[in-house]
Amino acid sequence: MNSIVSLIIPVYNAEKSIECCVISILEQTYNHIEVIIVNDGSTDNSEEIIYSMSKLNDNIKYVKQENSGVSVARNHGISVSSGDYIMFVDSDDWLEKDCVEKMVNVLEATNSDYCFSDWYVEKMSGTYIDYVNKAFNPVLSADLLYRFYIANRRGCAPWGKLYKRELITKNDIVFPKGLPYAEDYLFVLKYLSVAATCAYLNEPLVHYNCYQPGAGSKIRENYFELQLEIEKLKEQIVVKSTKYKTSDKELLKISKLESYVSALLYLQLLYKDFGRCYDSVKVIIKTLNNDCYMGLIKKSNLRKIEKLYAFLGLTRSVFGVTLLTLLIRNVKNLVRK
Repeated sequence: MNSIVSLIIPVYNAEKSIECCVISILEQTYNHIEVIIVNDGSTDNSEEIIYSMSKLNDNIKYVKQENSGVSVARNHGISVSSGDYIMFVDSDDWLEKDCVEKMVNVLEATNSDYCFSDWYVEKMSGTYIDYVNKAFNPVLSADLLYRFYIANRRGCAPWGKLYKRELITKNDIVFPKGLPYAEDYLFVLKYLSVAATCAYLNEPLVHYNCYQPGAGSKIRENYFELQLEIEKLKEQIVVKSTKYKTSDKELLKISKLESYVSALLYLQLLYKDFGRCYDSVKVIIKTLNNDCYMGLIKKSNLRKIEKLYAFLGLTRSVFGVTLLTLLIRNVKNLVRK
């Protein structure tokens, strides 16, 4: 087992965590690795830390770029990689010592194109184990996982997975630029659209650091517009795929339903006045009714409150959605006080 694994770490102002992250990689039980650290224009002491570590370790490849975002950084890492396989690691996360070895072993033993595992979620309140779907078999068709991801974004981060570099480069799979989040989801979806077989390791191998809020936690005024763009890019991937089936249209509609409902729920973070909230609800509900229908609610993975939002939205109850949104917002504020 001499396959080389390229571990790509995008870094932006990660002086507090990057050393722990890199050490967890250097201490892997699997020896055939190259560590590619892409400094995305950090303004803290990240560069000094990375430079010092690269001088002491020949298998660290350090590259710098002007601040261009995590997608550009990961794409840069892919372009300078030379491994048979690629793994992405976020600069504030860390790996179990046998993570790479176990993933390579199972990928090669099953002749798979993609390997994914469970992961630890590290929070101030404690640690727990999370996963994509426990119902998956140890070896499964990439088509099954691909269609799961058309309608779901669960566990869609690029880390905790092993990819074949040849599949990425041959099919020109890149992280889309300009999106503040979900770029990783679209990358994984595109990769699975050309993969054949997947391997699932039903054990946690990556520590996902949630001590600090990530990109997805930032309050965004254009949240609904971002959801529209993500759904548009997803539809392009699905329709252009050689795996495309007419039944995928239904999965895309389920995805849109869940995406638009999340945009309605998100309004709790944006507005406290009835008028502005009402106007935004009206726009979202119009799109919801153009793209979705009532029967999708039962096929979706919406929670109870989300199903209520979906029902009110699909019955065009702009007033009801607005009132419910402001009511939930006020209750949450009272609880926090």
